[in-house]
Amino acid sequence: MDTRQAKDDAIEPVLLLPPRLTASGYKTLERCGCIARRWHTEGRHGSRVRADPATGKMSLPLLRRRSVEDLLRRAAASAAGAPAALSELLAASGVEVGEAPAAPAKVPREEPFDAAVHAERAPSSFAADLRRFLAERKRERAGGEAQRAPVQEQATPEEKQAHERVQEQVQVQERTAARAQAQDPTERERAQERTAGRIQEQEQAQERTAERVQEQRQAQDQGERGQARERTTERAQERAAEPAPARAASFTFCELFAGIGGFGHALEALGGACVFASEIFPPSRQVYRANLRRNALPGGAVAGDIWSVPSAAIPRHDLLVGGFPCQPFSSLGDQPGLEDEKVSMGRKLSAGAVHEHAGRGQLYTQIVRILSDCRPAAFLLENVPGLLLTDSGNAFGTIVAALEGAGYMVSTEVYSSRGLTAQSRKRVYLTGLLRPENGGGDPSPFLFPFLPDLGLRAADVLHPEGELEAGLAAAGVPDEVLAGVEARPSPASLFRLSDAQMDQLLTRSRAWKPAKLAWGNTTCATLDSHYGVTVGKGNSQLVPSPAPHHPRRFTPRECARLMGFSNSFRLGAYTPSTFSKPLPGYGDFVGFNTYIKEQYHMLGNAVCPPVIAVLAGALLARCPRLEGRRDWVDAGLWAAIGLSLDSLAPSRVAAVEDRLVNEALEAA
Repeated sequence: MDTRQAKDDAIEPVLLLPPRLTASGYKTLERCGCIARRWHTEGRHGSRVRADPATGKMSLPLLRRRSVEDLLRRAAASAAGAPAALSELLAASGVEVGEAPAAPAKVPREEPFDAAVHAERAPSSFAADLRRFLAERKRERAGGEAQRAPVQEQATPEEKQAHERVQEQVQVQERTAARAQAQDPTERERAQERTAGRIQEQEQAQERTAERVQEQRQAQDQGERGQARERTTERAQERAAEPAPARAASFTFCELFAGIGGFGHALEALGGACVFASEIFPPSRQVYRANLRRNALPGGAVAGDIWSVPSAAIPRHDLLVGGFPCQPFSSLGDQPGLEDEKVSMGRKLSAGAVHEHAGRGQLYTQIVRILSDCRPAAFLLENVPGLLLTDSGNAFGTIVAALEGAGYMVSTEVYSSRGLTAQSRKRVYLTGLLRPENGGGDPSPFLFPFLPDLGLRAADVLHPEGELEAGLAAAGVPDEVLAGVEARPSPASLFRLSDAQMDQLLTRSRAWKPAKLAWGNTTCATLDSHYGVTVGKGNSQLVPSPAPHHPRRFTPRECARLMGFSNSFRLGAYTPSTFSKPLPGYGDFVGFNTYIKEQYHMLGNAVCPPVIAVLAGALLARCPRLEGRRDWVDAGLWAAIGLSLDSLAPSRVAAVEDRLVNEALEAA
C-alpha cells in the first residue's frame, strides 16, 4: 500500500452532529444509504458511532463512496431530487460533514474449535508428512506453470539455409580482407569497395528471401491453425460422445443413489473404478456423466430406477457405496421414516411403472438386496443424523438389522465435514465388512479413522472481490442462461436479494441475524437441497456484500467448493427447454432462478468427497483382496486432503498451504 492510500485509510468521512440528534440522524442516514448496515462488509462490527473529543459532537462514519458525497452535496444545497429528510438534517444547527481519524478495525474472533476427528489415531509423523505433501504440491504447480510457458520455436529448413548463407558470406569477407592487406593501398581500397558491393547485394537478396520465407510461414501457419482448430473441435466432439479413457483400477465399486457423483469423485481419487452406478434424477445423471469415468459401467451408462435393476445385472465389486434418500429422516421435515410413501423427484420425472413398495422410506431395502446377492467385501452409506432419532430410533435399528442380516458387521458414527471443508455438515456414516463366515476377513470391529482439521473458512471458498464481475463462468453458470438478453445485469446482482426479499428478511424473519452471514473468518452453515428457495424467511445462509448492496446467495461454484468438489468438477448443463420460466424484473428470458435452484438442489443432496475418501481408505484396508497392495488408510487421508485443497478458491490455495506448513512446523 502506498503512502497516499495509507493516509486515506487513516481518516474517514463523518457526519458531526449534536448528541440529541444522534438517533434521528442515524435513521435518516440509514434510509438514504449513507452509512453501512450490519449486513454490509463495511458494517460487520456495528455503526462505530463515537464522541468527537475536539468538538463534543457525535461522529457518525459515512461510506467512502462518490455517490454518497454527491448525495450529501446535493442535499446540503437542497437540490431537486435530494431526500428532503437528509436536507433537513444537514440544515440543522450544529450538523456538519467532516473528517475524523478512522476507528480501529475490530479483529474478528477466531473460532476456538478443533474439528479433527479421532485425533488419537493420527499418524505420529502427520505434521512432517503434511509438510512433504504440501511441498510436493507446490513443485507440481511450478512444473505445470513451466509446461504452460511459451516454447521457443525450432528453426525451419529455410531459416537454417539462410543462416548458413550468412555464415558463408562472413567467411568470404574475412578472406577478401586478408588478401587485400597484402596488396598496395589503391588495390586494397578497390578490393574493399568490390567486396562491400557484393555483400550489399547478398544482404538485399537475403532480405528478399527472408520476406518470402516469412510470407510462406504465415500462410502455412494460418492453414495449420485452421486445421488444428478443426481437429480440436472434432476431438472435443469425439470425447463428448465417447466414455472417458480407461485407467488401471486398484479396486472396483458400485455407487447407488449416486446423485452428481460425490462418492465416485472421492473413490476415483483413490484409484477406484465404478462398475455400476444408478441415479434416477436425470439432471444429476447428466452431471455424473460429465465428470466420472464410465468405461467400466455396463454399456457406459448410468442406470436409472434401482427397483428395476436385477442384481444379476450388477458386476462384481469390492465396495458398495450410496447415500440413500434422507428426506424421510431429515429434521427439516416431518420425519415419516420407513413409512414414507412419497416417491423421489427423479421417479416423478421418469417414465415407467412404479413398484408398489417404491416409497422413499423403503429404498434402503434395495441396498440390502444387492448386498445379499453380490456380496462385496465392504459398504459405506451416508445419511442425515436425524436417521438416528426417527421413530424413537426404531427406523435406524431396522435398517442396521437388515444390513447385518445380509451378512455384514455394521459400524456407525457421526462425522462432521468441518475439518476438511469450510462447511459444518454432520452426517451419519454406516460401514459394513463382510463377516468371515461369508468370505470376509478380520472379524475385529471397524475403527473409524483420523480426520484432520485444515482450518478452512468461508474466505477460502468464496469468490474474491471482483471475480464475479468477470462473468457467469466464474460462478459455475453457463453464459447461455442469459442468451438473448439485451441489457444484461451484472453477474453478482443476479445472486443478490431483491428489495422485497430484504424487506421480508428484516421485518418478518425472526431467525435471521446479520451474524449468521458467511463472514470470511467463519465456518459456513450446512448446505441443504432447499437452499435459496425461501431466502426471505432466513432459512438460507447468505454472503455479505459491500454497501449499499443487499446480501447475496452462494453461487453454484461456491456451493461445490463448500461440499469439497474440486474446481475442475463440471456443474449442471443448461437446457433451454427445461429452464423457460422468465426471471422477474429482467424481462422475458430463460429462467435463471429455475436453473440455479436445480443446481442448489443437486449440490445440497451430495456427499462431501474429502470425508468419503478418508472413510473409504480405512474400509479398503479391511478388504481381504486388497490387503497389502498399498497403505489404504494413508492413501485415503492424503487423497482427502488433496481434494480439500483442490476445492478452494484458486486465489486462496497458496495462503492456505503456507498456513498449514507453518502450523505443521509449530506442531513438530
